[in-house]
Amino acid sequence: MEQNDENRVSQEQDTNDQNESFEPQASMMEEPDQDTPEVMSPLAQVFSVFTSPIGVAESIRQKPQWLIPAIVVIVATLISVVIAGQYYLDINMEAQREAMQEQLHNGDLTQDQYETALSIGTKIGQVMMYVSPVISVPFMVLVSSAILLFAGNIILGGTARFVQYWSLVFSCSLIGSVGEILRAILVVVKNGDVRGVQLGLGILTMNNMDSMAHKILAGIQVFTVWEAIVVGLGVAVLARKSAGVTIPIALLIYVGARIGLSILSGGM
Repeated sequence: MEQNDENRVSQEQDTNDQNESFEPQASMMEEPDQDTPEVMSPLAQVFSVFTSPIGVAESIRQKPQWLIPAIVVIVATLISVVIAGQYYLDINMEAQREAMQEQLHNGDLTQDQYETALSIGTKIGQVMMYVSPVISVPFMVLVSSAILLFAGNIILGGTARFVQYWSLVFSCSLIGSVGEILRAILVVVKNGDVRGVQLGLGILTMNNMDSMAHKILAGIQVFTVWEAIVVGLGVAVLARKSAGVTIPIALLIYVGARIGLSILSGGM
């Protein structure tokens, strides 16, 4: 009997020792992963592109959030329109005005028809000036996201989802929107001299603004390059590739598109 009691006590002690040995392991499993970045709020995600672009990309990789960034970017774009939209509209209407004046001189339009057509065109332009950002901004983000998805997944072999690139591009677009607000303010300061306001290399060829060199250099703008670099950092996080590879790709896409727009708009 005594031997049995001793064996039972020994077994209970062994069991207690085993349980104690497993307790630290269980507690270690319950500890959160300290390497997992914190998911940012939508507003923090937007404004942190200026201070912590990699943190924004890490947050997007875990939880893509695009609605609030989209609203902020569209509102910022509308602010630039409110500031200097009339000056841009005047330039866009100039070609239409010249064409109608030629028709007036040729007798194809009466004076009343000319004034009516010009008035209608101006009113339509004013409406579209405010409607356009609501349509054009998401469209440009859609195109950019699709190109980056192709580059990140097909070319670089990443596995990120479209919504992650969609969220990244919207968040980074605030950089370009801030640039447009600054440019709009400078246009007003310079009394509507839209072509004379250059936020990039276009300032080097101001003496010959009709040249192709000026149109190309005018597309290489500070805020465009900045936005492209931040997007490139984000692609590096989403595709899990080196930023030395992804940043040149983003620069090629963003600066190339901006140069193309500059050529079409005459260096504006």
